Formats: sequence, C-alpha cells, structure tokens
Amino acid sequence: MSGTTEETEDDLNAMLSSDDEASEEDPFRHRIKMSPLRWLRTYLLTPIIIPIRFILLIVTLTLAWAVSSFSLIGLSQDEILNEPMTGWRITSKKISSFLGRLCFRITGFFIVETKGELATKEEAPVLVVAPHSTYFDGFVVFWCDLPYIVSRQENRRIPLIGKCIELSQSLFVCREDPQSRQKTVRKIVERAQDSRGWPQLMLFPEGSTSNRKALMSFKPGAFVPGKPVQPILIRYPNEVDTVTWTWNQQHGAKSILWLTLAQPFSRASVEYLPVYTPNSDEIEDPKLYAANVREVMAKALKVPMCNLTFEEVKTLYGKKYKSKKKNKEE
Repeated sequence: MSGTTEETEDDLNAMLSSDDEASEEDPFRHRIKMSPLRWLRTYLLTPIIIPIRFILLIVTLTLAWAVSSFSLIGLSQDEILNEPMTGWRITSKKISSFLGRLCFRITGFFIVETKGELATKEEAPVLVVAPHSTYFDGFVVFWCDLPYIVSRQENRRIPLIGKCIELSQSLFVCREDPQSRQKTVRKIVERAQDSRGWPQLMLFPEGSTSNRKALMSFKPGAFVPGKPVQPILIRYPNEVDTVTWTWNQQHGAKSILWLTLAQPFSRASVEYLPVYTPNSDEIEDPKLYAANVREVMAKALKVPMCNLTFEEVKTLYGKKYKSKKKNKEE
C-alpha cells in the first residue's frame, strides 16, 4: 500500500513544480489570463452589471424558494425521503427548474448549447456528469429537469436554495453519522429499483474539481445499482476561463464569482451521450463499470485520464503547501 502511495505522489510531483512554473499538464492548475483591455472592461463593468445581476438573482431565487416551500407543505421528512412526488407537485418542480435555468442565465450564461437528448428515467435511472471543475456546474441540474442529488446535511439550511434541494428529494449525508454514506448508497439502490415515479439521480463521480484537462477517477457510488447510466459532458467554451475552481490557483471562490458576473456574457454547453448499459461483469463490479464509463467520457472529451482520487490529491497538495509554508518560515 505504501508503494502505491509513493508511486501516486511521484506521478503528481512529476506534473507539479512551483506555483509560478507549474507544468501545463497539471490537471489541478489554473491561472486566469486576460489582456489589460479585458481587465479594464471587467473593472468598469463591476459596479454596473454586478448589482443588477445580484438583485435579479435574489428576486428569482426568492420565487424559487416560495414555489419549493409551497410544494413541500403537508409533507413530512419521511414522506419526502420515501415517497416520490405526484400530481401538482410535479408541475411545481418544473417551475422551480425553469427558475433555476433563469438564475444561471442571469449570471451571464445567456448561451447554453445542448447536444443529444436527455434519457428518461426508464432508459437511465442515473445521470453521471463530468468533468467537474466549478460550483457553476450545478446548472446542469436545471437542464435535466431537477433530478435528485446527494448533498451535505448542512445544505438543507442554505437560505433560499435549501428548499429547492429538498424539493428535488435529494439524499443528505450527515458527517457525524458514520453509517450515513452506507445508508445513502442503500437508498440510491432502492430508488433505482423502484418502479414508481422517482426522479433520476445525478452524480459528479469524480468527487473533486480539476481544470478539465483530464478526467479524474470515478467513485463507484453511481454504479452500485448496476442500472444503465447516461453520461453527460459539461464544457465552458469561453475565451477566458473565469469559472474553474481547483487546487492549484491563486484566486478563490469569491474571485471566481466576481470575475464571472462581471463579464458581459459567458458560454456553457451540455452534451448528452448515449445511454451506457452495463454487462454482467460491470453489474458485479461497480469499479469496473465506473472505469469503463469514464473511458467513454474521456474519449468524447478528447482528454486523458488521471488516476488520482480526491483523497490522494487533497493529501498530496496538503503536503505541498505545508512544505512551501515551512520553507518560507525558514
């Protein structure tokens, strides 16, 4: 096991150097490159366009919260968890999904190109999305008619957004409960096998963010049910990449939000690949299933695969930054 860890660390270190001279092959490195003229435009538009967008976002999110809150009236937490939405609540979900798409466009993503068609629940109970590179990736939920996701328990309390997540009947993981993840996996399998009107499950199987130059290892959770999945690709075909949020970059989440909102417009695209139906070997081995689906998605994206996991990247970058801090102190 230690030998494997050392090999993994060597692989990462081969891609990395100093922050200023990091290899272009590093899938966790990102630098925003804008011309002086574009930077000037960004600063000039900041006090004009961001307040307008912020106000419109608050209004739209408030409407989405109101629709979601009204739709959940009369439902207990047990019913939300164990009974699929029916009747007029399905219509409410469509309204909430529309408002979510409107929010994304308000942030400046006026152009969202789509390719292919979204599969039905009967065709693919599970949707797997990659590459995962930013918190803006959440927009794909609204382009897929509000499937349910796996989220942290704390996210239920997020102002305005929490109720929208509940309306999608998402599964919530509790960090304090050591059995929470196992319970979530069992619930995923149960819903996938249930013939009632459960929404599709959407997961980002990489479990970590990169700069989209490579596809990370897939966690097997989405593939445990052994049901067909639909791979979905996300791209941001912009001249300047303001959205990426990964490990090796000099700016944080607030700067990403500022720089993106200050652009006149941005582009995103969603590509629905054909449904992938597992064979008997893949049904028996979720890791094999995940690896094969990742290969299909990497080929469609025309990017290599990186076998580092979230845990490995977190550990290795933690060592890198501690070492850098120690050197500075010395």
